[in-house]
Amino acid sequence: MEIKREIGGMLKKALDKMGLDFVGDFNLEHPQDLKNGDFTTNLAMQLAGKEGRNPREFAEQIRASIPANENIQKIEVAGPGYLNFYLSKKFFREELERNFAEQNFAQKEKQKILLEHTSPNLFKPFHIGHMVNNSIGESLSRILKHLGNEVENITFPSDVSPGIAKTIWALKKADKKVENLTLQEIADAYVLGSKEYKENEGVKKEIDKINSEIYQYLKGENKESENIEFYRKGRGLSLKHFQEITKKLGSDFSEMIFESEAEKVGKEIIEKNIPNVFKESEGAVVFEGENFTNVFINSAGFGTYLAKDLGLLKIKKEKYPEVDKSLVVTDVEQKQHFEMVKEAASKIPEIADFANKSEYLQHGRMNFSGNIKISSRYGNVPLAMEVMKRVQENILEKMKERDFSDEEKKEISEKLAIATLKYSILKVTSGKNMAFDIEKDTDPKGDTAIFLLYTYVRTRGILKKNQSFFDKLDFSEREGKIPDLEKVLYRFDNLIIRSAREKSPHHIAKYLFDMAQKFNSLYEKVNFSDENNSDFLYNLSLLKRFEKIMKEGLNLLAIEIVEKM
Repeated sequence: MEIKREIGGMLKKALDKMGLDFVGDFNLEHPQDLKNGDFTTNLAMQLAGKEGRNPREFAEQIRASIPANENIQKIEVAGPGYLNFYLSKKFFREELERNFAEQNFAQKEKQKILLEHTSPNLFKPFHIGHMVNNSIGESLSRILKHLGNEVENITFPSDVSPGIAKTIWALKKADKKVENLTLQEIADAYVLGSKEYKENEGVKKEIDKINSEIYQYLKGENKESENIEFYRKGRGLSLKHFQEITKKLGSDFSEMIFESEAEKVGKEIIEKNIPNVFKESEGAVVFEGENFTNVFINSAGFGTYLAKDLGLLKIKKEKYPEVDKSLVVTDVEQKQHFEMVKEAASKIPEIADFANKSEYLQHGRMNFSGNIKISSRYGNVPLAMEVMKRVQENILEKMKERDFSDEEKKEISEKLAIATLKYSILKVTSGKNMAFDIEKDTDPKGDTAIFLLYTYVRTRGILKKNQSFFDKLDFSEREGKIPDLEKVLYRFDNLIIRSAREKSPHHIAKYLFDMAQKFNSLYEKVNFSDENNSDFLYNLSLLKRFEKIMKEGLNLLAIEIVEKM
């Protein structure tokens, strides 16, 4: 941000004038309350201790030494010695005009980035954890692309696992037919098979045999069978469902790399690095790390998830050799798993370099509170579609008095339900757990997607009413006081960059909510359609800029806009 660097330069000149040499960086941030200025710094307090001076008196001396600047209206000393900078009307006017002239909001930081997210477990329903992963992954992808990066989105479906064998066993037990197989039958069978696998040793052996048969089939070592027919049918249904639901969520992927492929490659890497990196132990192959020992190939000869992720690193390296960075969005419970993967990979020459490029981003988990009843029978995690359905029903109830057709209500409520869940995920700092409350998170006056979208719709209505004035927009300095809304619009670029740097979209979500609050506060005081207001055209310019940022910000959060509510 140019103005931030400009203020930093002014402070350094002031210190030079005072004969002080400041080494290092000092804090220069936006204060929480605009009453405390547009930028604030505790520089005087940092230096006062070293100089043996009173911080407030020292801050006054620094202020007096700061050179005049037309972008700064005033500088005040506050509290124990903060220096607060208030930007001028000239700065805000030029910023508004500059952003109308530019096509893009943010600066360009070009890198080639591989982003893996929303990796499904085939034969297991798409649950809310997948939606959390997808919301964060899709938003990060859009943020990184917005800054000019080349981003490839890929996913890593689990197409071979004991869970699949459990499901197939249960489907056969229930006498289901391959040709009539449904997703609901697959979901129910997964629950039954998982239960029986834990409780019945005989069933466990049968399921392990099915699992082995699937592995052999994928290696081309055996022929078709009833188990394989169920596998092929269920795999196809699961992938189709995954593609349908991720499309509904606004995502697509350039490639799917399957676990069955990665398991084979991972085993080859591991066997090639015995005994230098791995060692055989009681029929299995293990890696002894600094803080752990773990199995990479089990005694049955199958590669574990650790082996699959080693294989995935090699596949990624071969398919995407030019990427600067590989990002993987994962659940917080997988943190230690990926620490093990990276430690083992760092000792394997053929993939160590790609492992160094890889960063694993953990997200928290969603908890539910309030008046929402959600089943958690599928692996103790609620299904994404079931949660969406409950939220949509809540929104439809609130829309029942609206003068829309039934079809319009259905379409709008579905978009709002998805937006509601996405925003409740993205407004939380990445890595922290989310708490979803259906009443709070659908409150049109709260920190919700519905509030943001309602604000956007209101803005669009005002602009449509006044579109005949768009070719007359005036960037002359406003006569009235600078509204708080105008004071935060220029911060958008910086928030995008910060979200990309910290890999956390919550900065944008928080900004949009704050900006929407400021707009609605201004809306209560100003009639944007009042042509007799001396600042009418300026306010209309401000409104157009606000609408543009709100639309772009929602898009970066992968939240689809609605035109009416």
